[in-house]
Amino acid sequence: MTVHARGRIAIEQWGRNPRPDGSMDLRIPAQRTEIVRKPAPNCPRVSENLKLQFRDIYLREKKEMDKDFVVAEKSMELLALQVRKVQFQEDVNT
Repeated sequence: MTVHARGRIAIEQWGRNPRPDGSMDLRIPAQRTEIVRKPAPNCPRVSENLKLQFRDIYLREKKEMDKDFVVAEKSMELLALQVRKVQFQEDVNT
């Protein structure tokens, strides 16, 4: 997570790039979501939901009843409010 000076928050999930020999190489960005403090007219505040695979959280494959995780737009906005409250010492209602 990166908090930029004007309040834009970028959340990135990184993956690993397999080499031809099967070993793992440098990390690569797999997903990026941005939360904008004051979006332009007709632009979204949250760029997209954050999707987290079950195996990335629990370090095992999913079983029948297990599901991947989706952090929805509303949850991302609530996260942004809390981050900005601490980062910029502002009231969460602004």
